[in-house]
Amino acid sequence: MGKLVSVSSFFLIFSYLFWGHYIDKKGACHSLILNFFLASFIPLCYFFASTIWYIVPASIISGFTVGAGELARVQFITNRTKSKDIPTYQGIDFTLIGLTGIIAPFLGVTLMHWIEIKSLFILSFCLIAISSLVMFLSNRYYFSPLASSISESP
Repeated sequence: MGKLVSVSSFFLIFSYLFWGHYIDKKGACHSLILNFFLASFIPLCYFFASTIWYIVPASIISGFTVGAGELARVQFITNRTKSKDIPTYQGIDFTLIGLTGIIAPFLGVTLMHWIEIKSLFILSFCLIAISSLVMFLSNRYYFSPLASSISESP
């Protein structure tokens, strides 16, 4: 377990270099879409895991995507809000992340008792993949010329 955490931590450190450059070029929204898509493969790794070696890719993806999430959220908040409101939005972000960390394990255990754990991994993959698709479509609409012209009209 310690080696898996070390692998994940190594890729987390490396991810700051990659995602920082990527976010500067493409923006926070694009990086979050790609990040969610990559993260959707973590449950699939666990679904197919018959030995510890199947969990190593999940550890690598996990470390690599955590850095993207942190950098993208900070960049998005600092670019979209007034400077006086940044601490408020950062506080809301950290609170939601904390609530997710508290609620998700209980929800996962409850669902695990209702459906088989393998089915739960597939459900998790589907929900994350759908969320990345929704983010992609929303981002495409939000930054499309049509949406800009609608928001500018009186």
